[in-house]
Amino acid sequence: MSDEALDEKAGGDEKAAGGGGGGGDEGLAFNSELTLGGETHEVVEESDNKRFLRYKEELGRGAFKTVYKGYDDEEGVEVAWNKLPTKALQEKERSRVSEEIAIMRRMDHPAILRCSHAWVDKGTNDVNFITDFMTSGSLRE
Repeated sequence: MSDEALDEKAGGDEKAAGGGGGGGDEGLAFNSELTLGGETHEVVEESDNKRFLRYKEELGRGAFKTVYKGYDDEEGVEVAWNKLPTKALQEKERSRVSEEIAIMRRMDHPAILRCSHAWVDKGTNDVNFITDFMTSGSLRE
């Protein structure tokens, strides 16, 4: 699954520009620290558009993806960074992932997590997508 395919299916207007996970001259470098509200977080990855930072802190793990705590440098809020390795997925499953992310990006409902950005890491081929971070409670509440 290419960046272009993910972007096209997701209906995004942002083209993936980099390797996601690659450090750049702008923003924070990998393995740096970010202190917010008295809490220090280890930053281990940066999004392709340099807007989002992934902390080392894991929020949860499922059968297919791992969710990490992250930060939206543009909005100044914490986010959930979802990482889905695609190595074990068949092409049909990869296509389905793109379709699901496209649906998430179009949804606008208070009971559904908002997906604000998605890309394929050029180095690992992992699918990454950013959703709202739930600080307390559950989606049912």
